[in-house]
Amino acid sequence: MSANFRRGVAGDPGWPRVVAHRGFSAACPENTMPAFGAAAALGVDEIELDLWPSADGELVVMHDPTVDRTTDGSGAVAQLPWADLARLDAGGWRGDAWREVRIPRFDYVLDAFAGAVGFNVHIKDPGPSGQVVAGVRDLAERHGVADALYIAGDADVLEAAIDLAPDLPRCCLAEARSWKLVDNARRFGCARAQFSRDFINAETVRDAHRSGIRCNLFYSDVPAEAAEYFALGVDAILTNSAPGVLRVAAERRVGSTG
Repeated sequence: MSANFRRGVAGDPGWPRVVAHRGFSAACPENTMPAFGAAAALGVDEIELDLWPSADGELVVMHDPTVDRTTDGSGAVAQLPWADLARLDAGGWRGDAWREVRIPRFDYVLDAFAGAVGFNVHIKDPGPSGQVVAGVRDLAERHGVADALYIAGDADVLEAAIDLAPDLPRCCLAEARSWKLVDNARRFGCARAQFSRDFINAETVRDAHRSGIRCNLFYSDVPAEAAEYFALGVDAILTNSAPGVLRVAAERRVGSTG
């Protein structure tokens, strides 16, 4: 399995990479179409987003298990039908200019951005019988982005992905806030491991690379700090504020090929 992907007509973007965490979330309401559009316009390599199943099985882009923090509604995503979720205001919490921004479904995101950017798909809950994993697999195939997308998740998600979507690359989040991450990435046959800032050093990065595992970092918003992580060997950094990290990544790429 590979974590590489094509990016539109530009081809493989190379390494290191910049991953827009919930889109350009420093400037826009997180996990919304404006946040993803802004990130794509900036030229990020990947967009990270979070998925939950709705009560009627739709793939809903939302970080929290409930809608309370980022919408004008309340309740668990998994207990609300899509028709109710679609009516919620997912932007007003960031200011009046964002009012009436809606929660997107994953298929809406792919309709808009497939072929232009890669996707780090953080599945929060595999759903009954792994329906969320299966849904991501089917949409990736339908939109032709199976080589531009990887599934990130904890052990339950990774197990479902091995069973239901074995050809999609996997990113290990199992025990990411511990020193067990690389061992777990090997256990689940992952192409990537996504490290917490407190549990990464040069040796863990080397250990991952020896097994052919690319290293994501969650997260960095400060260019100078991002440069230090790239120097450590980190392959991709998740960031809420992409512009500065993009500059650092571009400099790193030039330096590695010059």
